[in-house]
Amino acid sequence: MKKRFECAEMKQSPAFTIVELMVVFIIVGAVAAFAITGYNKVMLRSEYQNSRMNLIAIHGASEIYKTKYGRYPPYASDLDTINSTLDINVTDNNYVYTYSALGSIYSAKAVRANPEHTVYLNSWEAISDSNPRCFGLCP
Repeated sequence: MKKRFECAEMKQSPAFTIVELMVVFIIVGAVAAFAITGYNKVMLRSEYQNSRMNLIAIHGASEIYKTKYGRYPPYASDLDTINSTLDINVTDNNYVYTYSALGSIYSAKAVRANPEHTVYLNSWEAISDSNPRCFGLCP
């Protein structure tokens, strides 16, 4: 008579062990952690590049405004005022834009709306019509 539960006669089931499943979950979790970090960096870089392009648009529109009216536009503390004054359509939910001018000197700045990542992105100073200087991180 054979024993009921002999190792040689036990059927092997095609299932994974708990250790194998844990190893797979650890590997997948590590890959996901790196992917999320990389994604966040790419998104921040994209927002930064978008704000640089917006500042370039504001710069160009300011020069057109000066050509039309002989002076730079007055101070503006929000994007809606900048858009209506310069007759442009710049949209951005991640940065706060300000614009100020004094004679032949003006500056346009974009500051990250998230207080943890406040960065002065760009400031233009127009010394003359043909020689704008850029301070900060410039295009």
